[in-house]
Amino acid sequence: MSTMSAASLSVAAQRIATIGEQIASHPVINEQVLIAMRSEFPSLKFTLCFEDDLGEREPYLSYASFDLHLMQLRQDSCAGLTFSPEDCSGIVVALHLD
Repeated sequence: MSTMSAASLSVAAQRIATIGEQIASHPVINEQVLIAMRSEFPSLKFTLCFEDDLGEREPYLSYASFDLHLMQLRQDSCAGLTFSPEDCSGIVVALHLD
């Protein structure tokens, strides 16, 4: 994970870091893990894909077996990726191929 200290993170950023750590605690990351995350964080959408599905995009956080990308859902346009935890309405879990 990123080297920022928890004290320097906003509440929204701390929530994203907590989500990443919870996902990373699972030996296998699959749709069952995302179902559990959706139950715990019902205000967020969770999507599972492979890192090559996102091209060369920089992740918000990176872990040993996956990257976390933040998704922003807008009512007046398509969803997009963001680096703003405050604007985050969804999480993309991109599994590493190695």
